[in-house]
Amino acid sequence: DMDGTEAAEYLLDDEETRSIPIIFITAAIKKDEAEDRLGCIHGHPILAKPVTPIEVMNEIEKVLTFA
Repeated sequence: DMDGTEAAEYLLDDEETRSIPIIFITAAIKKDEAEDRLGCIHGHPILAKPVTPIEVMNEIEKVLTFA
């Protein structure tokens, strides 16, 4: 088993997958906790469940804009 942070590190360590944008979606923390972390884990956006489709789409647009 691998958690999200480990999966992200695995992707970032591989030259072929390093440029893939990552968005964490988790139920492990609450929305206010995600905001306290400035909405990021190691520079990658984090959305805390429950999350709406609009929130996901907005985050994808942001990530693709900076990719």
